[in-house]
Amino acid sequence: MRLVGLLFLVVVGIATAVVVPVVGTLLIFSLTVGPAATAAHLARRPLTAMLLAVGLGVASTWLGITLAYDTGWPVGFFIFALTGLEYFGARLARSLLLPRVARQGFHADEPAVEGS
Repeated sequence: MRLVGLLFLVVVGIATAVVVPVVGTLLIFSLTVGPAATAAHLARRPLTAMLLAVGLGVASTWLGITLAYDTGWPVGFFIFALTGLEYFGARLARSLLLPRVARQGFHADEPAVEGS
């Protein structure tokens, strides 16, 4: 499993290095980090988070292209703004909808089993 994680990081690094001259650093950062961070706040399971991140990334891209076409503003601006709005909307929704106790989760300084 560790090898798969390492190979995934290598593939992400190569893909990022290849598209930086074409797309731009800010757009790549917003499309790789934004949807994944948003999905991490909304989903409980890894597979759900991955599928949600892909959907959010595709939706942000298409909506950004559409808004740029209609307004004449740059596509990168809209995609970056939409991914940021998604992330902050997910944070706000999570903080408002989930009770504080449910959000706390596991802390590293707590024992995993009572009495240990």
